[in-house]
Amino acid sequence: MWNISSTSLCNFFLLCNLFDQNPKEFSSRRAALAIEIQDGIVFLEGTKESELEQRFAQDDDFYYLTGVETVNSAVLLVAEKGKLAQEILFLPEKNLMWERWNGPRLAPGKEAEKLTG
Repeated sequence: MWNISSTSLCNFFLLCNLFDQNPKEFSSRRAALAIEIQDGIVFLEGTKESELEQRFAQDDDFYYLTGVETVNSAVLLVAEKGKLAQEILFLPEKNLMWERWNGPRLAPGKEAEKLTG
């Protein structure tokens, strides 16, 4: 029987879940949202980091649109005439000390762009 109590290991598996997802699926979900809102802006924040010792769970709506399991993330979608004119994913910057104790997390850059579509 496995008893995984390491936060780092759990976070590693959460990050790996993103690698298993198809980025085109998340991209198509955002495109479908743009069709629904036609002209407008959507700003959605993921779950914030808590000072309490508790298991992290990403906001369902945020995950559905982005596939991102990183704390303190947000997404901005701008729709014009039913199409996405702009998509911006806000991620916390790379922090090796944080990752040493909490496990790897997605950071801004080409990798994030590739993995989220």
